[in-house]
Amino acid sequence: MVDDRKDIGEFMMTRVAYYYVEAIEPSPDIPIDHSDLGIPVLPLEFSGAIHKPTDTEEYFETPDQVEELFRAVELHESLYVDSDNIWIPTKLFDKTPERGDIYRVPFGLFIKMYSLCRNNAVPDADDSRFSDNHGLIMFSEIETIAFAQWANGIVENIIAAYPKNEHLKLKWRK
Repeated sequence: MVDDRKDIGEFMMTRVAYYYVEAIEPSPDIPIDHSDLGIPVLPLEFSGAIHKPTDTEEYFETPDQVEELFRAVELHESLYVDSDNIWIPTKLFDKTPERGDIYRVPFGLFIKMYSLCRNNAVPDADDSRFSDNHGLIMFSEIETIAFAQWANGIVENIIAAYPKNEHLKLKWRK
């Protein structure tokens, strides 16, 4: 999800937020397939980016899918959903990114940008590693709508739960 775009001189970068699942304690119930390792392992730490609603669905098409995924994760006592961000050269997007837009970032590029950002390096927009990747990151209209509706639903629920007693509302002191 696009969080911010900076177009300052040569610095033309877009900050993209993503959701991830993280474990807060060792847990044998974390569903990781480690059969290819050939050795038994107990996951001690776990973090994974969320990139689709389920194994059978490729895109978030409704706000309910977003909410159901978050609820399913949080049913596990040791798991929670959080968010983070990475910076990506704006030229890699297939259209000008705007705040709230959802884009599909190919795994290889996400890993590269994640690694750069985790090493406290913000990639240069003119970095030659990205010169042949114009338009690589594809806009997802259906997911942009689904996430916007999900976020609006959260805001509406908060407003509905807001105290109706005028004396309990926050206000500026005179």
